[in-house]
Amino acid sequence: MSYYCYVYNDQAGQAYYVGKGQKDRRWTRHDVEIPPDEQTQVFEFENEWEAWECEIELIAFYGRECDGGTLLNQSTGGPGATGVVRSEETRAKMSRAQTGRVVSKEGRDMIRAAHLGTGGPTHFNCKRYQVTTPDGEVLELRGLAEFCRERGLSRGNMCETANGARSQHKGYKVVRIEAEIA
Repeated sequence: MSYYCYVYNDQAGQAYYVGKGQKDRRWTRHDVEIPPDEQTQVFEFENEWEAWECEIELIAFYGRECDGGTLLNQSTGGPGATGVVRSEETRAKMSRAQTGRVVSKEGRDMIRAAHLGTGGPTHFNCKRYQVTTPDGEVLELRGLAEFCRERGLSRGNMCETANGARSQHKGYKVVRIEAEIA
């Protein structure tokens, strides 16, 4: 299944909305005007988490209007995105929908890890990578988010490196380690 991140641009080429989707999401109803295809940039990914990371980075790059940027996005992007302020009525409706719902401890841990972006072995979508640093040190990682955050690297560029779209990012080389079949 293919995922993508998209950027809506106005006629002057200024970005005004960033989203993530699959299939025909970029053409379906939004709270913003949908531009013609030639004014839409699309970045395709094999994995959903890569599209989420791209969305987060693009929103941070262009900035939301409420933060002084150009985007009309309400949230900062990604799963469990922040920045959206819901009305009391909507919050009460969401609360009623969750009443009586039972989630296992394992499920809570996975949800917490996904929302906190902590990655690690409890994250349901966490992949394994072999990273070679500019100094030649070889590391085996579970997830790239924290590693990139600590070193000021772009997660999107590191993912592109792992997927073969780039040869390296700031001297770092990345190879995804496929899960072994038992």
